[in-house]
Amino acid sequence: MVDFKVNQKTEQMQQSMQELLKANLELKMKSSLDSLTGIPNRRHIDEYIDGIWDEAKKKNQSVGIAIIDADFFKRINDNYGHDAGDCALIKIAEMLAETTDGVASMVGRYGGEEFIAVFYNRNINEVLKVLESFRETLERLEIQYKEAVLKITVSMGLAFTIPKNDLQIRDLVRKADTKLYEAKKNGRNNLVYVELNS
Repeated sequence: MVDFKVNQKTEQMQQSMQELLKANLELKMKSSLDSLTGIPNRRHIDEYIDGIWDEAKKKNQSVGIAIIDADFFKRINDNYGHDAGDCALIKIAEMLAETTDGVASMVGRYGGEEFIAVFYNRNINEVLKVLESFRETLERLEIQYKEAVLKITVSMGLAFTIPKNDLQIRDLVRKADTKLYEAKKNGRNNLVYVELNS
């Protein structure tokens, strides 16, 4: 009888431990995703690109970082409200994930109306082609919001390299950000890139 009770208690403890592990895993997954768009959030992206960078250095593989920003996004919020802005952000995230699927190793929301696409072990021409396809697809898209039809475009900055020497992943992100601002200065709705020889 004592053995039966011990076995029963052991099973209950094991079941409780499994439920706790499952709950922790679900919590970790949820904390790595952006609550609005359902794609990875900045914290998760930062962890991911650190790992990719180290792997790329060891294997002499390419890394590309594209930073994508919705053009004139404030106008959507001002003219139609924040719900309309949220609707547009969700659609951008969906289109980015869909268009770059199989080419980008990760896409995520970097903050506000800014997104990021990470490319690992890809040819730069392939990356440029998929980003341009995303830009064109989004430009043609009409987002239905109540009685309004929202049109949105994006500006993109891409930095691409095979990591060597002292170049760090944060340097590549900064270069992509610089190219994004060049794209905005050039009239928006375009892509500016740099290929670095690190």
